[in-house]
Amino acid sequence: EIAKAAGMNVALVNYYFCSKKQLFKLVFEAVLEDFMLSTIEVFQKDLSLESKMRIFIEREYEFLTSYPDIPRFILSELSRGDKCEFDHAGILEKIAATGVFEELKEAQDKGIIRKVDL
Repeated sequence: EIAKAAGMNVALVNYYFCSKKQLFKLVFEAVLEDFMLSTIEVFQKDLSLESKMRIFIEREYEFLTSYPDIPRFILSELSRGDKCEFDHAGILEKIAATGVFEELKEAQDKGIIRKVDL
């Protein structure tokens, strides 16, 4: 389906990507890589938590505006029951290393933002 939609030779696509799952993983990682790197960059800056969240939301909006089909694509693929092999734990570790989770917890404890599970 993917090869035909892209106007590519099915055998060639299968040769390079081995499976639809592998192709999905590569597309997912490529699309999210820039967004996640910019997110980590924001969280590492010496800014107030409010400023970090404002910039994060702006960048997320820009990302979703640039790639409006990505959320539907991801949900569609995940709803098929295939296990997503994207390394979300690695990304969470990088975000956690910025200290933003501690900042959020502190803001929750002070009542600045409502409590949510992190």
